[in-house]
Amino acid sequence: MRAPSGDLHIVDFKTSQIVSVIQPKDYRDDKRHWEIKNNIDTLEFKVFDGTKHAITLMQQNLVLKEVRDGRIVPYVITEVEKDSDGRSLTTYASGEWILLAKAGIIDPQKIESKTLKECMEIALKGTKWKVGKTEHDGAHSMAIDEFTDPLDLLKKIAASFEMEIQYRAEVVGSKIVGRYVDMVKRRGRYTGKEITLGKDLIGIKRIENSQNICTALLGFVRKEGGEFITISEINDGVPYLVDDEAYQRWNEKGQHKFGFYSPETENQDMTPQRLKILMKTEMAKRVNTSVSYEVDAASIGRIFGMSHELINEGDVIRIKDTGFTPQLFLAARAIAGDESFKNPSQDKYIFGDYCEIVDTREELQKLYNKIRDSLYDKANIDALKELEKLLEDTSSDFNDKLIAMKTSIEKTDQSIVLNAQAVNQKLEKLTGELKVTAESVSSKVEKDNIISTINQTAERVKITADLIDLVGKVKAEWLIAGLLMGMTIKTSNTNEHLHMENQVLRFVNQGTDKLVIGFENERKSKTLNPYIVLGQGDGNGRNFGSIYKDNDGVYYRYVDNAGAESNIRLTSQGNIGITAQDGLWFTSKRTNFTAPIETPAIKFNSFGSTPGSQQGVVWVGHGYNGFGPYFYNNGWIPLKY
Repeated sequence: MRAPSGDLHIVDFKTSQIVSVIQPKDYRDDKRHWEIKNNIDTLEFKVFDGTKHAITLMQQNLVLKEVRDGRIVPYVITEVEKDSDGRSLTTYASGEWILLAKAGIIDPQKIESKTLKECMEIALKGTKWKVGKTEHDGAHSMAIDEFTDPLDLLKKIAASFEMEIQYRAEVVGSKIVGRYVDMVKRRGRYTGKEITLGKDLIGIKRIENSQNICTALLGFVRKEGGEFITISEINDGVPYLVDDEAYQRWNEKGQHKFGFYSPETENQDMTPQRLKILMKTEMAKRVNTSVSYEVDAASIGRIFGMSHELINEGDVIRIKDTGFTPQLFLAARAIAGDESFKNPSQDKYIFGDYCEIVDTREELQKLYNKIRDSLYDKANIDALKELEKLLEDTSSDFNDKLIAMKTSIEKTDQSIVLNAQAVNQKLEKLTGELKVTAESVSSKVEKDNIISTINQTAERVKITADLIDLVGKVKAEWLIAGLLMGMTIKTSNTNEHLHMENQVLRFVNQGTDKLVIGFENERKSKTLNPYIVLGQGDGNGRNFGSIYKDNDGVYYRYVDNAGAESNIRLTSQGNIGITAQDGLWFTSKRTNFTAPIETPAIKFNSFGSTPGSQQGVVWVGHGYNGFGPYFYNNGWIPLKY
């Protein structure tokens, strides 16, 4: 990678044109401070006052600096300080993206199922910045509960998608042509670089803290409306998780040490199952004392010109200190730093995301020595040399794939246990275990705090995992399931079967859907109204019946072969409407019946009438002509009988 030149380009904030270039020989006491977590990036440097460069160093002008990973970072000048002697001018600048906090107002709203790019476009709308690289293909939902600004929303989006933000500018000629916001899974590289005490490690301190220990963790997520999601319904009514080993170690007089946890997410679709997974991950962080390391590292790459050993933002390195007993080996990530182009001996880094590891080569050397001693009198020198070569090849291959690995085999009268532990280049702890006894066979695979297990006895096989991915056909004589998701169920491969997919249930006979039960959105509507379809029809909307419900009531209809519809409608206002294409009849099988049809009146509307009028109504009762039937035709007329 080409080393940065160290030039500082000054840009007029109104025209975006470069108006001055300050070379390293023209500035001094430079320091760049960066932090990954909060996207902090500041720059300060000194120049002599009265020079042509000093004139351009005014408030709100920009400073462009190429950093080690090749990005051009834009800084906005926030403060200019002149020394009392009048000879030096100190410039302080911050990443230009801090201005996004004042670049617009974003109203409270709910973002439904938007991709990372779409969410970023909402945040950056109307600003100078554009969406850059994105490393997430999924969609999330999130709620904006109050008025906010683009910078704050970008941080919330990054947290929701579990991304890291980096900002950069694009320059063509002497002008800024674009400002981009990237959201990546992880900044930095997995360098494999190893820094050693005495070589480029000035000192290392191991700090153990038990302040945040808990033995029971209660997790919750607040929903819209003030309700809470907990794991009670899937955890035997208990809203918290318990770690038995931590309880035995840390309890005081039998009392738990409780902790509380609410995931930092705007996901309104959180489920108890997902919350429990997150709680297990968090619980693993709290059951033991927290260990942190303070490291000061001199950037020997900069001092001695070894560019391949430069430490960049987010880089993962290995730290070794043989002065500890036992020897201390760490995998760590550079999460903050101070850098000086003019005086690299002042470089200082803060390393986080630590993980203690075991040196692969040391473990392999012990294994080799053990095998060599056992074979010393039984093998010739050529065989031992071949073994040494295999050791070197294996060690090299392991270092390419894993930062460290440790294996063991434990054998007792009751069981055999094979165990492997490793840390990969992403600092994830990997563990695999296989245990064989006379009664059972069990295996466990662990990646960080995600665990899957298989336990087999003569009577039962139990598989525990966040996801069980079965590729191919599965034949089961009996299936009991708490939740089946994302699947289609078909009860038979014959022409007579029951088919269930999404929210639609089909009863199939002779290869034809004879009954369909579902929701209207299956027909591309947004009302989600339920319906039942009786018969497949002719495929053109004819010769079928249906029962349908909407906000106005229940609707039963039949469409004949000619496309004509007859229906009965029960309305939400309490009315019953009947539409017939031809005759309408009522038949009673009983001879001694009472009131087969009971109604105050009947209205005949063959030729139509004014809505709400009484025209055409037949009524039976006590009228002005005594008891009997009456007909309304611009007035009540008694009918003779």
